[in-house]
Formats: sequence, structure tokens, C-alpha cells
Amino acid sequence: TVTAVRGKEVRRIGDMSALGFYRHYLGPHTTPAFELPLAVYEDDSDRFYIRTPVSYDTEADSIVFPTAIREGATVQLTEATRDGIIDNTRESVKRLVQMVEGQWQPAAGMIFSCATRKQILGTRTREEIEILQATLPNTTAISGFYSFGELCPMKSGERTQLHHCTMVALLFGERSSQPAHPGIHPAKSASIDAERVTDGSSEVLRRERDFLLKKLKRSEQYRQRLEYVKDLNGKLLRRINQDINAARLEIQRKNELLRRTLELADEVQKNMLPRSNPTLPGLDIAGESVYCSETGGDYYDFLGGEDRAPHGFGVVVGDVSGHGIEAALLMTTVRALIRSRASQPGSLSDIVTHVNRQLAMDIYDTGHFMTLFYLIVDTDRKALHWVRAGHDPAILYDPKQDRFSTLSGEGLSLGLDPDRSYPEYRREQLSPGEIILVGTDGLWEARNPEGRMFGKAPLYEILRREAGGSAEQVLRSVMSALSDFREDREPEDDITLVVIRVTEDGPFATEETE
Repeated sequence: TVTAVRGKEVRRIGDMSALGFYRHYLGPHTTPAFELPLAVYEDDSDRFYIRTPVSYDTEADSIVFPTAIREGATVQLTEATRDGIIDNTRESVKRLVQMVEGQWQPAAGMIFSCATRKQILGTRTREEIEILQATLPNTTAISGFYSFGELCPMKSGERTQLHHCTMVALLFGERSSQPAHPGIHPAKSASIDAERVTDGSSEVLRRERDFLLKKLKRSEQYRQRLEYVKDLNGKLLRRINQDINAARLEIQRKNELLRRTLELADEVQKNMLPRSNPTLPGLDIAGESVYCSETGGDYYDFLGGEDRAPHGFGVVVGDVSGHGIEAALLMTTVRALIRSRASQPGSLSDIVTHVNRQLAMDIYDTGHFMTLFYLIVDTDRKALHWVRAGHDPAILYDPKQDRFSTLSGEGLSLGLDPDRSYPEYRREQLSPGEIILVGTDGLWEARNPEGRMFGKAPLYEILRREAGGSAEQVLRSVMSALSDFREDREPEDDITLVVIRVTEDGPFATEETE
């Protein structure tokens, strides 16, 4: 559908620029392809008229036509080939003769043929005239000329329209004349009969004339050869365009299938993240993951409540190398391994060491790995246990003393060394009001349009400002500040953050003494 027009200039077709529409299907033509005009349909009709492009406007990405094309009209690319023009001429003139045959005798025929047809037909131009001579009655005088646009109805009784690349044949005669009988017009020889000459000067002229005729014939052969090559190239181009369009449709089909697959993978992956924040005595917890593509490699999980088993309440945050389907598959594998092993007896060190051994057997030498921070909150002993496998240390903030510290420690990323053991670290005396942040590097390494990183300093300021608020409030403040910092820039990496706030109630309630 033509969606934008300015006078004789078509600016947009569908959701593409007009020039983009042509080049999308025909390649980067630098000048208008007269052989590839537009068929224009209006008012939901199945009939069309032809418009041949005149010039391209590369600055406006538009196409100029000899006359305006109505906005809202449906258009389709057509192709004018020499064989197609000749075959169509033969069929059309035959139908024209049948309209008057047996009714009246045409006295003359006026022929208006588009100059574009002459340009396309080349050395076969005379075939149009020969078809008229062979089909019309032999008494019909034929005259006409080439034009730059033809005015006529497409069918008797329809309104007159302007056409391009067409041939209009108009017969004249009296209805009282004798019925028409098709016949053959006397063939006119295109060759020049040689005159018999006897004198020497005439013989010289005759030889010069013969020499020029041979050169003319040779030039005609060269031109016919070029036209043959052009026709051959046209056929190859049509085949290439057909293959390209078929490939484009197949790519679109596969992209749509891939899109649906990624949407399904994204849905499955998001269903693996915690559906809600846990509610536990003494702890206020909030978490969120934001992926930079349909599927990501970040994840977080809460192992509490029924999953608490012998280890206390657990928080796991992981970051797989890379993005996309591969990272998502590796993430789901690690999630399943941790959940399975965490339900069995053993220390936190045993759990991570076992998971690493199983994972390394699958991805060893692939170049993939995963960082992990596994934190246990022991509410009975008011203590923290953690294992750090190549992950950024968690941040611990004590608002009473306005002091920041990190839950650090040694530990290689998972999947790199199957024989690696992971030490477990511990911190005693967890007190009300303290806040723990466990995140992935996609948060503090996020960049703004100028290329500057977000860093960890804004996190410290937010923790100070929101220390009295809930974990969800802290999380939302961080995400809002990050969004403002990035402006309209898309995230380059997955972002995950878990906030744990120790409350005054439950196991961490402060004991009052007289």
C-alpha cells in the first residue's frame, strides 16, 4: 500500500521508503529500472494500470513517477520482458480483430506505443508492426507513433486512464462497410535492391554501399547479441530474486520460530526464578534479575522454608559466562545441581565442591564457567556462612556504625577445575538493621551513554539513605538509580540483585535489660 505521496513523488510503500521498497526486491539499482514498473490497483479493483518510474531521489529515498499515484493505492512490482511484450501484443490485437470481425470493415488503425516498450524491445521493435500487419485485414491502413504515456480505458465502457508501457490500438471504419476479413499485408523488404550499373564510378559507389550494408548488418548482429545477453541476465536476475525472496521468507519463518522458541525459553527461565520473596522471621528479603537478551545467564534462588533442610536459609546468586540460550541452559543445570545437593546432608563447602565437580565434567574445555555466591543465614546462631566461587563479594552494611564490609574469600569459578575444593567462611554476631547486598557485575559495570561505569559508590549512598526502609525499597531505589544512569542505553549484561535486611523481630530481637 502506498502510504506517503507528495505530488508525483511516492515517498513510502508499506513500512518502507519507496526507494527502499524497490531495492529490497531488486537490489541497489542506481537508476530507475524501466523494465520493472508498478502495477497500481485502486478502489479494491482487480484491474490495474502501469506506472513507470522516472527518477530516484536518494536524499528523500523516494521515486518520482510521470503522474501522481494516489495514497492508499495497492501496488505490485511487475516485469516487462521482450517475449512478454510480443506475446501480449499478439493476443491483444487478435482480441481487437475479433471485436469487429463479421460486423464492419476497419479502414485504418492508429497505433500509440509507449517509448518504454521501444526501449525494452530494441531490435525486436518491428515485430509489433509485423503482428499488426499479419492480424488486421489487408486493406487496413496502419499509422501511429511512439508516445510518453497513453490515454484510454482498459476496457470498453470504463473510464479513461493514463497508462505507461502500453500499446493502444484504435480502429476506424464505417459500420455499413463490408465485414472484416483478416489478411496479410504485402511484405516490404528491408533490403536494398542493387541496381545494375555499368560505369566505373557507379561500381565504386556500389562497393561502398555494400561495405556499409555489411557494417550495418554486423552492428545489428552485435546489438542483437547484447540484447540476448541482457535477456539472459534478466532471466538470471529473476531467478536470483526468486531465490532471494524464497530465502528471505524462509529466514522470516525461521526467525519467527526462533522468536517463539526464545519466548518459551524466557518463560521457562523466569519460572525458575523465585516467584515471590520469602517471608521469614527476622529477615526481610527481595530479589530481581533483569536480562539483557531474551534469555540470560544470571540467576538467584532462595533455599528456605521446606528447602531449608540441615543448612539454614540459603541465598544463591550466579552469573554464567556469555548470554543467550547456552548461558540459560548452563544456568538451569547449576540450579538443578544445587537444589538437589542442598537437600542432602553436608556442609556448604561440600555442596559447592560437589556441584563444581559435576559441572566440570560437562563443560570442561568448553571455555564456559559460572561464578557463584552461596550464602547461608543461620538464624539460630545469628551467623552467616558463605562460599565464594569467583563471584564478587557480598556487601554488608551496618547502619548503626555506618560501616561497610565485604563477605569475601577465595574460590575459583565453577566448571574450570573438577578437583577444586571450596572453603567455607563464617561471620558471627549478625545484628538487627544490618543489610546484605548480593549482586552480579552487570549492576556495577553498567555504562551510561558516555561509557562511564555505574560503580559501587551509588550502592553505598543508597544503603545509607534507605537503611530504615524495607529490602524491596532498597532494591527499587538501586534499580531506579541504575535506570536513570543508563538513560536510554540498553543493558550490556544481565543484572541481578538480592537484598537481605535483618529486622528487629524474630530471632534477631534485641534483648532488653533493667
